[in-house]
Amino acid sequence: MRFLSRAPCQSSMTDHETLPAQPPGNRAPRILLVDDDPQLIQVFAAWLNDEGFETDLAYDGMQALAIIADIEPDLVVADVSMPMMDGVALAERLKRRNIPVILISANALPAATDPTIPFLRKPFDLTEFVNVVRRQLMDRSRP
Repeated sequence: MRFLSRAPCQSSMTDHETLPAQPPGNRAPRILLVDDDPQLIQVFAAWLNDEGFETDLAYDGMQALAIIADIEPDLVVADVSMPMMDGVALAERLKRRNIPVILISANALPAATDPTIPFLRKPFDLTEFVNVVRRQLMDRSRP
């Protein structure tokens, strides 16, 4: 299998600029975090909760799909390499449901991955992570 490395998402925002956490309707955005590393996913959840987001956790793609059957997240953040179903396969399924995804990984993405899906390479700055999350939520809320 051939792998292609994509550069991490770069923000054009300064350190003092922030995007709003609240979507229209004043409800906290609901983000499903999917990663097989329990400690890392807890850090992401705590950071996003502190920024005003609601979070749900799944530890593989199949568990994420089961959770999505019960809730409709505003965004999914998924690790690329996971057991049962990887993040790329999950993103492909969610694209059909119009649920935006951000992929994260310590490794490069497979070459066949949809280039429109934002990708952050671990380790990444948590402030940049939150800004990418906010941009994805804003893009989804645009008509």
